[in-house]
Amino acid sequence: MTEFRTGRPGEMPEILDFGNYVFSHDHRPHDFRLLIPKVYGEGHNSESFHFLALEEGKIRGMIASYPHDYQVGGETLHTRFIGTVSVHPYARGGGYMRHLMADVDASNKAGGADLAILGGQRQRYRYFGYENGGVSLTFAVNKSNLRHGAGPYEERIALMPVEKEDTELLDLLYAFYQQGQVTGRKREEFFEILSTWKSRVLAAYYDMDCIGYLVVSEDGSRIVEIKLADMTLLPKVLQEYMMMYYD
Repeated sequence: MTEFRTGRPGEMPEILDFGNYVFSHDHRPHDFRLLIPKVYGEGHNSESFHFLALEEGKIRGMIASYPHDYQVGGETLHTRFIGTVSVHPYARGGGYMRHLMADVDASNKAGGADLAILGGQRQRYRYFGYENGGVSLTFAVNKSNLRHGAGPYEERIALMPVEKEDTELLDLLYAFYQQGQVTGRKREEFFEILSTWKSRVLAAYYDMDCIGYLVVSEDGSRIVEIKLADMTLLPKVLQEYMMMYYD
């Protein structure tokens, strides 16, 4: 008989093993402890946010529903991030996902969530009641764009890598983040969130004064987040980034 329940304290090794196995089997090697440290890193004890389907005590299906509050225009928005959606490759077609999605939805409503955020194939998750929740804009920039639009190379701009141990610098970068219209990250989790999916953090400087930060993908091909005190400097910052990583 299938048991449906949330994770219990001490079950994180089993939860991690299951998620890593399913995603590694379907895509590429995964280690969620490194990919999503805020949820799966050491000391977070996030077992209870995982909805499980078990057969004879072994996980066969799983969904994570992680709570996170945002501050938007002075209002608090209670959200749930839905992720690590997985079914064992030898147990698919057994109705686990339909049951787990219903459990997650019921829990979110009972907990007062304003919305649940789930990234994935639209047609697949529409089956469970999910619809488009917004628009994501992506801009492609190359050296030719910058050569004609950014002017001469500006030597006063510099980009430096940021590590978890750079406490004072991260305090400053967090202050830049807090100036945004939508906030919600806590200072103690700031670097872990920026490092999600092995992203790298770069501090931006102008004449040795820190002016903001960039978060870039593991392979350097995408800038996934950028905060600058003066956005008119964006072309120059992009120019510096292209000079550093694409020469």
